[in-house]
Amino acid sequence: MEDGKNLFLVPFLGTCYLFLSFLYLYLFDFLSGITYVLLLIILLFLNVIFMGLATIVRPVFRVFMISSVFMFLLFLYESPLFFLDRTKTVNFLYVPTEEAVKNSGIYVISVLEVQLNENGKIFMKNESDLFQVLTIDNFNRYITKNNSIFEFLHIVKNQNVKMGENLKILIKGSNSEINDYLARDDIRGASSGLALVLSSLAKDHGWDNSHPIAVTGAIDKKGNVLRVGLVREKVITAAKDGHSHVIVPEVNLEEALKAKKEYNLPIVIAGVTSVEDAVRVIEKWK
Repeated sequence: MEDGKNLFLVPFLGTCYLFLSFLYLYLFDFLSGITYVLLLIILLFLNVIFMGLATIVRPVFRVFMISSVFMFLLFLYESPLFFLDRTKTVNFLYVPTEEAVKNSGIYVISVLEVQLNENGKIFMKNESDLFQVLTIDNFNRYITKNNSIFEFLHIVKNQNVKMGENLKILIKGSNSEINDYLARDDIRGASSGLALVLSSLAKDHGWDNSHPIAVTGAIDKKGNVLRVGLVREKVITAAKDGHSHVIVPEVNLEEALKAKKEYNLPIVIAGVTSVEDAVRVIEKWK
């Protein structure tokens, strides 16, 4: 009797095995997203067909019904990959630093991220504006898809939304310039969080910065400064725009100093662990 029950589980276990095999082949670039999703559709239809054929045998019918529902949910979850094959590269480009709050003396450092299809091109006046080009593989596409779904289902918060919530906690009152900055469509990620808090403090306290300071760093609701990406590119951007003083997260300081040495940049770099730490650095530089 026990062997019979185990035998009835074979269709479901077989479905799981095939799904995991297809997923493995996709993640390691043996399958395209289109092929992967089509194979899942075929597997779903096979389960539905066998479910129909097994209607006279209740236990077998139930197993195929479970397998069909399982495959349908997996198909819904994986189907966005069908449309992600077109993105082939991510290009990171120079954009000027920006003073989000006028006359604050605090400048946000950003790096422009442009995704291109296979035949896509970027036209630049200066080739040095292109920092690096990354080829997108299926593993990266899968992570991107998962993150998008988790954000849509509110399992995880969008980085921009989370940064906005943290800023409301850390900034006393409302700042229209910061609100306008956050509302822009071209703002991605949370690396401008520290700069925005410092910009608000500079305006509230009337700081007179003799050195326009370029800043990068994410923050949490307690004011701790968190790691950010593309620090090498951001340090180069700051130097290119004439900033002599740069603030980065302490955890990124080694990377920033390495870029300074490698490109012989005439800048002073400080690593900070919190908003209060950054304020002390600025007070020292004034």
